[in-house]
Amino acid sequence: MNKVHLATLLSVLATAVSSCVTTKGPTADVQVFTAPVDANVAAVRSVGVHVFEKDPNEAFSRSLETIIANVAITDKNQTRQNTVAVVGLDRTRSIGRQSVDPASLASAAKRLGVDAILTGEIVVSASDSRPYTSSKSVCAREVTKRDKKGNEYQECVSYRDVSIPCVKNTASVQVNYRLISSQGQVLSRKSAQARDEDDACEGKRIRPMATEGNFLERFAQNMGRNVGGPITPQATLLANVYGVVAQEIKDQLIPQQKTLKVEWLSDASGIKDAKTKDRFESAVKFAAGARADRACEMFREVYVSEQQSSALHYNAGLCDEIEGQIEAAQKKYLIADKMLREPNAIVSAALVRTQKQVRAMDDIAAKRPDLMDAPAVARSGAKKTVNPIVAGRAGIDAKILDTMKSERRVALVIGNNQYRNVAVLRNSAKDARDVEAA
Repeated sequence: MNKVHLATLLSVLATAVSSCVTTKGPTADVQVFTAPVDANVAAVRSVGVHVFEKDPNEAFSRSLETIIANVAITDKNQTRQNTVAVVGLDRTRSIGRQSVDPASLASAAKRLGVDAILTGEIVVSASDSRPYTSSKSVCAREVTKRDKKGNEYQECVSYRDVSIPCVKNTASVQVNYRLISSQGQVLSRKSAQARDEDDACEGKRIRPMATEGNFLERFAQNMGRNVGGPITPQATLLANVYGVVAQEIKDQLIPQQKTLKVEWLSDASGIKDAKTKDRFESAVKFAAGARADRACEMFREVYVSEQQSSALHYNAGLCDEIEGQIEAAQKKYLIADKMLREPNAIVSAALVRTQKQVRAMDDIAAKRPDLMDAPAVARSGAKKTVNPIVAGRAGIDAKILDTMKSERRVALVIGNNQYRNVAVLRNSAKDARDVEAA
């Protein structure tokens, strides 16, 4: 194919791709809590990181120590609070590399004043570089032709395959780790592993081909992305893989907070009033401009009078989730989902996300009450609700106490932010939600 025709084809394909690939809407940052599956692991407040076996230069052990020590949760006052206190290799080295049985580690944990010792073994640490050959088509014969305007151009009329030199660099790591409590209990014993690779032909990197989506999407993803700079060195690949393994161990053992990009919904379907629809669309524009504060103010203003839009229910729920009001967000997501005529991936993901959040918050609340000030940790719910009268009256008759424990009290909380002769109030609705959460 000649260069003129190739350029035309690429232009047509690029236009087709831009018209058929769905672009994502504006996003907001949501703080998500995760907690270890095992409740005994979730209860660990301090840990000593002991040097891992077959880690001769201690690089992996020290990186794991640093990663865990840096895990922090932002509380309601926007203050970072470290999740787990860490005793590092400088102090745990006194344990000795041979004293890794549960009894010895438990004794060391008590001596160091920590709840548990984290140690393990590097089972696999390998990197490799292998040459191979590939092939590509090159022009074997060109002829000169003229276009309609009389301009000359070269057109290839036959091709041939030639071999080209290539190289593949790989790296793989597997680490067995265990967490031993100060009582000698094995709290966790698992394995973490990761692998990475990079290819280059004729000195230029070949990135993996996309495998999902239709042809045009794959074409768009791969245009200009298959050929890059120099190949990633083996040492860099291996260091990256070690980092992935360390992150996996941290995710399995430490309660933490992560930031997710969550998409707003911009479909105004269901909103019939023109002014209300215009206000909704303005809120979407603020959301697209990374102004979640103004977007939420406007979404909630509209939400007071408009209840027929699935997107509005969802966006109001996302505002609740941004503020850490997970249960309130989940209720609005459920309403949005019930109003849909067909599944919506964004709404479905929100339901799954908040369900996981409730479980994680229950685990944190049960085992780590010291983290209860974090904004996303619920203060209401079956496991945490306390009758304040029962809690404050220690000398009440037992029969009355039993009645008070089982009774159900309901309060109507109103936060009015729209008065006829006053500008929209910013705090009244938020104060009402805070009272509900408390």
